[in-house]
Amino acid sequence: MPATPTVDAIGVVVTDMARSLSFYRRLGCDFPEGAESEGHVTAELGGGVRLMLDTVQSLEEMSFDIGDEEPGHGWMTLAVRCGCPGEVDSLYAELAAQGLGRVEPFDAVWGQRYACVRDPDGSHVDLYAPVEDGAGVGSNRAGRGAAGSLRSGYAWLAAQPDGGRGPIRRRRGRRRSRGS
Repeated sequence: MPATPTVDAIGVVVTDMARSLSFYRRLGCDFPEGAESEGHVTAELGGGVRLMLDTVQSLEEMSFDIGDEEPGHGWMTLAVRCGCPGEVDSLYAELAAQGLGRVEPFDAVWGQRYACVRDPDGSHVDLYAPVEDGAGVGSNRAGRGAAGSLRSGYAWLAAQPDGGRGPIRRRRGRRRSRGS
């Protein structure tokens, strides 16, 4: 019987290890102290899954083909569950003050307080927490209840100042292929 494939690691290519470690540690990742000068570091996330950070330089030194895309321009999102809707708001505010904010917190149609930030290299990171009472906590609701739908939530996100660019909206234009 063949083995079943299992995702056990998520890799993120970074340009500045110290900056990225600071960012991901703030999101609860337990990276080893003193790893700021390393080219590769790993944090256990639980459930047997690891988050791996690799610098562009370390991948190039190992002759990995990282393509012609810059870090942070891939189609990858990490989702970080917060303890409550208020934590989404406060964590977003802290990271936005560092220039990392993307979509301000809102009550999503799928029942979560939701916000989007970028890590220091531009990779998308979603912050979320269940909205248990259904009443929401913010004034910028995406529309929930019988009239709300996932589609209306996407439309709301697309109407945001950055045009909703990110993990939810499909890319437009020609997709670049590796090696061309």
